Amino acid sequence: LKLNPMPDVLAGKSVVVVDDSIVRGNTSRKLVKMLKDAGAREVHLRISSAPVKHPCFYGIDMSERDELIANHMNPEQLREWLQCDSLVYLDAGDMQAIASNHRACAACFT
Repeated sequence: LKLNPMPDVLAGKSVVVVDDSIVRGNTSRKLVKMLKDAGAREVHLRISSAPVKHPCFYGIDMSERDELIANHMNPEQLREWLQCDSLVYLDAGDMQAIASNHRACAACFT
């Protein structure tokens, strides 16, 4: 119930969805389907992190490596599985450059 697509707004439109990450992929896949079922002509995903490929070694509760979708699929395979029209991640190097003034761990990405 958190997301209620409005068919009158989405019908025939090309939609860009910005999300913080894709971990297991289930939520993203449901979101793409929901938007297309509501009439979106295209759904493009933009992810504001690099692909999450490794579990956190510093205690953040996250999936095991086998459950991390980016560990099993490259971005094109994942795009096909999600059934979106395009999928673009933020590059790990760009993430580190953005966070250069902060002590940020990138182990789950690199």
